[in-house]
Amino acid sequence: MNAINGKILGLAVSVVWLAACSPSPKPPAGLASPPPAAPTPAAATAMSPMPAIPASIDDWAKGAHVFEGLGDFHRKIATQSPEAQQYFDQGMRFLWAFNHDESTRSFARAAQLDPDCAACYWGVALTVGPNYNLPVMAPPRAQVAFDALTKAQKAAAHASPADRALIGALAKRYPNAQPLDPSNSAPILTAYAQAMKAVAAQFPSDLDVQTLYAESMMNLNAWRLWTSEGKAAPGTEEIVATLESVLNRDSRHPGANHYYVHTLEASPHPEKASSGRRAVTGHDAGGRTPGAHARAHHAAGRSL
Repeated sequence: MNAINGKILGLAVSVVWLAACSPSPKPPAGLASPPPAAPTPAAATAMSPMPAIPASIDDWAKGAHVFEGLGDFHRKIATQSPEAQQYFDQGMRFLWAFNHDESTRSFARAAQLDPDCAACYWGVALTVGPNYNLPVMAPPRAQVAFDALTKAQKAAAHASPADRALIGALAKRYPNAQPLDPSNSAPILTAYAQAMKAVAAQFPSDLDVQTLYAESMMNLNAWRLWTSEGKAAPGTEEIVATLESVLNRDSRHPGANHYYVHTLEASPHPEKASSGRRAVTGHDAGGRTPGAHARAHHAAGRSL
Protein backbone atom coordinates (compact mmCIF):
# COMPACT_ATOMS: atom_id res chain seq x y z
CA MET A 1 0.00 0.00 0.00
CA ASN A 2 2.87 2.42 0.76
CA ALA A 3 4.22 1.93 -2.75
CA ILE A 4 0.79 2.58 -4.25
CA ASN A 5 0.27 5.67 -2.10
CA GLY A 6 3.70 6.95 -3.11
CA LYS A 7 2.82 6.37 -6.76
CA ILE A 8 -0.41 8.35 -6.38
CA LEU A 9 1.38 11.16 -4.58
CA GLY A 10 4.01 11.33 -7.32
CA LEU A 11 1.32 11.52 -9.97
CA ALA A 12 -0.48 14.30 -8.11
CA VAL A 13 2.69 16.36 -7.84
CA SER A 14 3.43 15.80 -11.54
CA VAL A 15 -0.06 16.92 -12.57
CA VAL A 16 0.44 20.18 -10.66
CA TRP A 17 3.73 20.74 -12.49
CA LEU A 18 2.31 19.86 -15.88
CA ALA A 19 -0.64 22.21 -15.43
CA ALA A 20 1.91 24.98 -15.85
CA CYS A 21 3.08 23.74 -19.26
CA SER A 22 0.94 26.32 -21.04
CA PRO A 23 1.54 29.33 -18.81
CA SER A 24 -1.10 31.80 -17.69
CA PRO A 25 -0.03 35.18 -19.06
CA LYS A 26 0.29 38.22 -16.81
CA PRO A 27 -1.67 41.29 -17.91
CA PRO A 28 0.08 44.66 -17.95
CA ALA A 29 0.68 46.15 -14.51
CA GLY A 30 -1.84 48.92 -15.11
CA LEU A 31 -4.62 46.57 -16.10
CA ALA A 32 -6.99 46.08 -13.20
CA SER A 33 -8.10 42.58 -12.37
CA PRO A 34 -11.84 41.94 -12.79
CA PRO A 35 -13.86 41.75 -9.56
CA PRO A 36 -14.58 38.27 -8.26
CA ALA A 37 -17.71 36.73 -9.74
CA ALA A 38 -20.75 36.26 -7.55
CA PRO A 39 -21.33 32.70 -6.31
CA THR A 40 -23.25 30.60 -8.83
CA PRO A 41 -25.87 28.09 -7.70
CA ALA A 42 -24.79 24.51 -8.32
CA ALA A 43 -27.77 23.86 -10.59
CA ALA A 44 -27.00 26.89 -12.75
CA THR A 45 -23.35 25.88 -13.00
CA ALA A 46 -24.33 22.44 -14.23
CA MET A 47 -26.53 23.97 -16.94
CA SER A 48 -24.01 26.60 -18.11
CA PRO A 49 -23.13 26.13 -21.79
CA MET A 50 -19.56 25.70 -22.95
CA PRO A 51 -18.01 28.92 -24.32
CA ALA A 52 -18.62 29.19 -28.04
CA ILE A 53 -15.59 28.73 -30.31
CA PRO A 54 -14.83 32.02 -32.10
CA ALA A 55 -16.24 31.80 -35.61
CA SER A 56 -14.06 34.37 -37.41
CA ILE A 57 -10.65 36.01 -37.28
CA ASP A 58 -12.22 39.14 -35.81
CA ASP A 59 -13.91 37.04 -33.14
CA TRP A 60 -10.56 35.52 -32.19
CA ALA A 61 -9.05 39.02 -31.85
CA LYS A 62 -11.57 40.07 -29.21
CA GLY A 63 -9.97 40.55 -25.82
CA ALA A 64 -6.42 40.49 -27.14
CA HIS A 65 -3.93 42.72 -25.36
CA VAL A 66 -0.20 42.87 -24.76
CA PHE A 67 1.06 40.77 -21.86
CA GLU A 68 4.21 41.15 -19.79
CA GLY A 69 6.74 38.53 -18.79
CA LEU A 70 6.77 36.49 -22.00
CA GLY A 71 10.40 36.97 -22.92
CA ASP A 72 11.94 38.89 -25.79
CA PHE A 73 11.54 36.56 -28.77
CA HIS A 74 11.32 38.50 -32.05
CA ARG A 75 10.76 37.47 -35.65
CA LYS A 76 10.72 40.33 -38.11
CA ILE A 77 7.76 40.30 -40.50
CA ALA A 78 6.69 42.51 -43.41
CA THR A 79 4.55 45.13 -41.70
CA GLN A 80 4.60 48.89 -41.29
CA SER A 81 2.73 48.62 -38.00
CA PRO A 82 4.91 48.38 -34.88
CA GLU A 83 1.86 47.25 -32.91
CA ALA A 84 1.13 44.46 -35.40
CA GLN A 85 4.75 43.34 -35.08
CA GLN A 86 4.38 43.38 -31.29
CA TYR A 87 1.28 41.19 -31.41
CA PHE A 88 2.89 38.86 -33.94
CA ASP A 89 5.91 38.38 -31.67
CA GLN A 90 3.57 37.72 -28.75
CA GLY A 91 1.71 35.15 -30.84
CA MET A 92 4.99 33.36 -31.53
CA ARG A 93 5.90 33.39 -27.85
CA PHE A 94 2.56 31.81 -26.96
CA LEU A 95 3.00 29.27 -29.78
CA TRP A 96 6.39 28.21 -28.41
CA ALA A 97 4.76 27.87 -24.95
CA PHE A 98 1.90 25.63 -26.23
CA ASN A 99 -0.72 28.28 -25.40
CA HIS A 100 -2.28 27.98 -28.85
CA ASP A 101 -5.55 29.80 -28.26
CA GLU A 102 -3.85 32.87 -26.79
CA SER A 103 -1.43 32.67 -29.70
CA THR A 104 -4.32 32.69 -32.18
CA ARG A 105 -5.82 35.69 -30.40
CA SER A 106 -2.56 37.63 -30.68
CA PHE A 107 -2.09 36.78 -34.36
CA ALA A 108 -5.69 37.75 -35.10
CA ARG A 109 -5.21 41.12 -33.43
CA ALA A 110 -2.02 41.63 -35.46
CA ALA A 111 -4.01 40.93 -38.63
CA GLN A 112 -6.61 43.50 -37.60
CA LEU A 113 -3.89 46.10 -37.13
CA ASP A 114 -2.34 45.29 -40.53
CA PRO A 115 -4.81 43.62 -42.93
CA ASP A 116 -1.98 43.19 -45.46
CA CYS A 117 0.19 41.16 -43.06
CA ALA A 118 0.47 37.70 -44.60
CA ALA A 119 2.50 36.33 -41.68
CA CYS A 120 -0.19 37.41 -39.23
CA TYR A 121 -2.85 35.41 -41.07
CA TRP A 122 -0.41 32.49 -41.31
CA GLY A 123 -0.11 32.56 -37.53
CA VAL A 124 -3.89 32.44 -37.10
CA ALA A 125 -4.23 29.50 -39.47
CA LEU A 126 -1.35 27.55 -37.91
CA THR A 127 -2.35 27.92 -34.27
CA VAL A 128 -6.12 27.50 -34.57
CA GLY A 129 -5.62 23.99 -35.97
CA PRO A 130 -4.58 20.68 -34.41
CA ASN A 131 -1.49 20.59 -32.26
CA TYR A 132 0.56 18.29 -30.04
CA ASN A 133 -1.95 18.60 -27.18
CA LEU A 134 -5.15 18.83 -29.25
CA PRO A 135 -5.29 16.44 -32.23
CA VAL A 136 -8.70 17.64 -33.44
CA MET A 137 -10.04 20.69 -35.26
CA ALA A 138 -13.75 21.43 -34.80
CA PRO A 139 -15.78 22.91 -37.70
CA PRO A 140 -15.55 26.55 -36.52
CA ARG A 141 -11.79 26.27 -36.17
CA ALA A 142 -11.49 24.58 -39.57
CA GLN A 143 -13.34 27.44 -41.23
CA VAL A 144 -11.22 30.10 -39.51
CA ALA A 145 -8.04 28.22 -40.45
CA PHE A 146 -9.03 28.04 -44.11
CA ASP A 147 -10.17 31.68 -44.19
CA ALA A 148 -6.92 32.84 -42.58
CA LEU A 149 -4.82 30.76 -44.97
CA THR A 150 -6.70 32.25 -47.92
CA LYS A 151 -5.98 35.78 -46.68
CA ALA A 152 -2.33 34.87 -46.10
CA GLN A 153 -2.03 33.59 -49.65
CA LYS A 154 -3.58 36.77 -51.06
CA ALA A 155 -1.14 38.94 -49.10
CA ALA A 156 1.89 36.69 -49.62
CA ALA A 157 3.49 38.96 -52.21
CA HIS A 158 4.32 41.37 -49.37
CA ALA A 159 5.94 38.68 -47.19
CA SER A 160 9.55 37.58 -46.93
CA PRO A 161 10.66 34.53 -48.95
CA ALA A 162 10.72 32.37 -45.81
CA ASP A 163 7.25 33.46 -44.75
CA ARG A 164 5.91 32.85 -48.26
CA ALA A 165 7.34 29.34 -48.07
CA LEU A 166 5.67 28.76 -44.68
CA ILE A 167 2.35 29.88 -46.14
CA GLY A 168 2.81 27.55 -49.09
CA ALA A 169 3.50 24.62 -46.78
CA LEU A 170 0.45 25.40 -44.65
CA ALA A 171 -1.74 24.98 -47.74
CA LYS A 172 -0.97 21.26 -47.49
CA ARG A 173 -2.43 21.27 -43.99
CA TYR A 174 -5.63 23.04 -44.99
CA PRO A 175 -6.59 22.04 -48.54
CA ASN A 176 -10.17 22.92 -47.57
CA ALA A 177 -12.24 23.77 -44.50
CA GLN A 178 -12.70 20.14 -43.48
CA PRO A 179 -12.68 19.48 -39.71
CA LEU A 180 -9.89 17.17 -38.59
CA ASP A 181 -9.58 14.40 -36.03
CA PRO A 182 -7.37 11.32 -35.70
CA SER A 183 -9.60 9.40 -38.11
CA ASN A 184 -8.81 11.64 -41.09
CA SER A 185 -5.83 13.83 -40.19
CA ALA A 186 -2.86 11.53 -40.82
CA PRO A 187 -2.55 12.10 -44.61
CA ILE A 188 -2.94 15.85 -44.22
CA LEU A 189 -0.49 16.19 -41.34
CA THR A 190 1.98 13.99 -43.23
CA ALA A 191 1.71 16.17 -46.33
CA TYR A 192 2.28 19.25 -44.21
CA ALA A 193 5.34 17.74 -42.51
CA GLN A 194 6.79 16.82 -45.90
CA ALA A 195 6.22 20.36 -47.14
CA MET A 196 7.86 21.76 -44.01
CA LYS A 197 10.86 19.51 -44.60
CA ALA A 198 11.32 21.19 -47.97
CA VAL A 199 11.00 24.65 -46.38
CA ALA A 200 13.57 23.69 -43.73
CA ALA A 201 15.96 22.55 -46.46
CA GLN A 202 15.42 25.81 -48.34
CA PHE A 203 16.09 27.98 -45.26
CA PRO A 204 18.64 26.04 -43.16
CA SER A 205 19.79 29.11 -41.22
CA ASP A 206 16.26 30.18 -40.19
CA LEU A 207 16.01 28.65 -36.72
CA ASP A 208 12.29 29.36 -36.42
CA VAL A 209 11.64 27.45 -39.63
CA GLN A 210 13.73 24.55 -38.35
CA THR A 211 11.78 24.50 -35.08
CA LEU A 212 8.45 24.64 -36.90
CA TYR A 213 9.57 21.72 -39.05
CA ALA A 214 10.33 19.73 -35.90
CA GLU A 215 6.87 20.59 -34.56
CA SER A 216 5.21 19.38 -37.75
CA MET A 217 6.98 16.04 -37.28
CA MET A 218 6.04 15.85 -33.60
CA ASN A 219 2.35 16.13 -34.48
CA LEU A 220 2.53 12.96 -36.58
CA ASN A 221 3.07 10.89 -33.44
CA ALA A 222 1.82 13.17 -30.68
CA TRP A 223 2.65 11.70 -27.26
CA ARG A 224 3.88 8.54 -29.03
CA LEU A 225 7.40 9.57 -29.99
CA TRP A 226 8.85 6.61 -28.07
CA THR A 227 7.62 3.09 -27.47
CA SER A 228 7.13 1.69 -23.98
CA GLU A 229 10.46 -0.10 -24.48
CA GLY A 230 12.21 3.21 -25.14
CA LYS A 231 12.56 2.80 -28.90
CA ALA A 232 12.23 5.86 -31.10
CA ALA A 233 9.09 6.00 -33.24
CA PRO A 234 9.52 6.73 -36.96
CA GLY A 235 10.69 10.31 -37.38
CA THR A 236 11.65 10.86 -33.74
CA GLU A 237 15.38 10.75 -34.34
CA GLU A 238 15.04 13.39 -37.03
CA ILE A 239 13.06 15.58 -34.62
CA VAL A 240 15.81 15.24 -32.03
CA ALA A 241 18.52 16.02 -34.58
CA THR A 242 16.64 19.06 -35.89
CA LEU A 243 16.05 20.54 -32.45
CA GLU A 244 19.63 19.87 -31.35
CA SER A 245 20.83 21.61 -34.49
CA VAL A 246 18.81 24.68 -33.48
CA LEU A 247 20.02 24.57 -29.88
CA ASN A 248 23.63 24.19 -31.01
CA ARG A 249 23.23 27.56 -32.70
CA ASP A 250 20.93 29.27 -30.19
CA SER A 251 20.72 27.55 -26.81
CA ARG A 252 18.04 30.01 -25.70
CA HIS A 253 15.55 29.49 -28.52
CA PRO A 254 12.23 29.21 -26.62
CA GLY A 255 10.48 26.92 -29.09
CA ALA A 256 13.39 24.55 -29.57
CA ASN A 257 13.95 24.27 -25.81
CA HIS A 258 10.29 23.52 -25.09
CA TYR A 259 9.85 21.08 -27.94
CA TYR A 260 13.11 19.34 -26.98
CA VAL A 261 11.67 18.71 -23.51
CA HIS A 262 8.53 17.15 -24.98
CA THR A 263 10.49 15.13 -27.51
CA LEU A 264 12.70 13.54 -24.87
CA GLU A 265 10.31 13.28 -21.92
CA ALA A 266 9.42 9.63 -22.67
CA SER A 267 12.85 8.68 -24.01
CA PRO A 268 15.44 6.55 -22.20
CA HIS A 269 17.41 9.75 -21.49
CA PRO A 270 15.02 12.63 -20.67
CA GLU A 271 17.76 14.24 -18.58
CA LYS A 272 19.38 15.42 -21.83
CA ALA A 273 16.73 18.15 -21.98
CA SER A 274 17.80 19.55 -18.62
CA SER A 275 21.56 19.09 -18.69
CA GLY A 276 24.46 21.12 -20.04
CA ARG A 277 23.60 24.11 -22.11
CA ARG A 278 19.95 23.01 -22.39
CA ALA A 279 19.42 24.20 -18.82
CA VAL A 280 19.97 27.81 -19.83
CA THR A 281 19.84 30.50 -17.21
CA GLY A 282 16.87 32.19 -18.86
CA HIS A 283 13.25 31.37 -18.27
CA ASP A 284 10.42 30.24 -20.47
CA ALA A 285 7.13 32.10 -20.89
CA GLY A 286 5.90 30.82 -17.54
CA GLY A 287 8.96 31.91 -15.57
CA ARG A 288 10.48 28.43 -15.26
CA THR A 289 13.92 27.31 -16.39
CA PRO A 290 13.91 24.65 -19.14
CA GLY A 291 15.68 22.34 -16.70
CA ALA A 292 12.86 22.57 -14.16
CA HIS A 293 10.32 22.12 -16.93
CA ALA A 294 12.08 18.99 -18.18
CA ARG A 295 12.28 17.49 -14.70
CA ALA A 296 8.54 18.04 -14.24
CA HIS A 297 7.73 16.13 -17.42
CA HIS A 298 10.17 13.35 -16.54
CA ALA A 299 8.55 13.04 -13.11
CA ALA A 300 5.15 12.66 -14.75
CA GLY A 301 6.42 9.88 -16.97
CA ARG A 302 7.91 8.01 -14.01
CA SER A 303 4.69 8.38 -11.99
CA LEU A 304 2.41 6.79 -14.56
